[in-house]
Amino acid sequence: MDILVVAAAIVVGDRCLIGQRLNEGSFPGHWEFPGGKPEPGETQHQALIREIKEELDLDIFIADWLAQGIANTPSRRIVVNTYLAHPVDPGAVIVRRQHQALRFVTKEQLDTYLWAPADLPALPLVKSRLSLGTPDVCPRITLP
Repeated sequence: MDILVVAAAIVVGDRCLIGQRLNEGSFPGHWEFPGGKPEPGETQHQALIREIKEELDLDIFIADWLAQGIANTPSRRIVVNTYLAHPVDPGAVIVRRQHQALRFVTKEQLDTYLWAPADLPALPLVKSRLSLGTPDVCPRITLP
């Protein structure tokens, strides 16, 4: 059974937001781009905007599709479509609700994390998009 997931590589200046998965479910403790599953009737863009608002209390705009990755587990195949996104307000406050940790990292730091397999195909494309003229001020991360 395939599970479709949409993810956002949220880029601000030379940094990208990544989240550490909880220590449960598929790929516990691995790092990923935040996102989630579309609900019935939602487009992938609608789902991604909703999921980021729910998980991070952050409004984003989607700039581009980046990559599709696939991860197989014993019970299902996870298909992740990753999109390039930016905060509507780079000075916003992000609320961490669904991850153990959130970090804004540089392209050099991206390779130092243990990634969920379906996010790996997006990494080279994310690196190529960092520092393309977006604001240098990253949103602040806080707990609910």
